[in-house]
Amino acid sequence: MVDGAPTRGGLASGKVAEVIGDLPCCADLVDRITAEAATALDRPTGGRTVE
Repeated sequence: MVDGAPTRGGLASGKVAEVIGDLPCCADLVDRITAEAATALDRPTGGRTVE
């Protein structure tokens, strides 16, 4: 990266970057996280007390 421009230089990344196939826009990502959180909160707590 040169002066903040990734197209003007090398940008180091790990091998995991090769397997990322899903790059949603921010709005879609927030929607997914919100939906997953709502689903998780609706699950039974398995006898644990939630405060």
